Amino acid sequence: TIWECWEGVDPNTGRVYMSHNHYSPGAVGSWMYRTIGGIEIGSPGYKNIIVQPKPGGGLTSARALIDTNYGTVSSDWKIENGKFHLKVAIPFNTSAKIILPDGQEHVHGSGEYNYVIEI
Repeated sequence: TIWECWEGVDPNTGRVYMSHNHYSPGAVGSWMYRTIGGIEIGSPGYKNIIVQPKPGGGLTSARALIDTNYGTVSSDWKIENGKFHLKVAIPFNTSAKIILPDGQEHVHGSGEYNYVIEI
């Protein structure tokens, strides 16, 4: 489970500072995978995947991996010299819609795909 605070348990007394089973910090992790990494569920179990990274906020690169029942989905992007570079890996027996920051959409089956666009 995800803890609510960094303090967790006092190592000297064993005192628990807060609940250790609270989802609110997990919402941030979910947002990071969906928005920064761009990996979203297209259909249950990641049979269909949406990859749509949204660069911004001063970030110049990000990498996200999610293990599914079909294999690992990954999104790895960077901004370099005014270009957005994206590497995507789609597991076997799945498909993905890849949406680039400029609005281009591509639909693929399993495999590895690379894109470079002006940003």
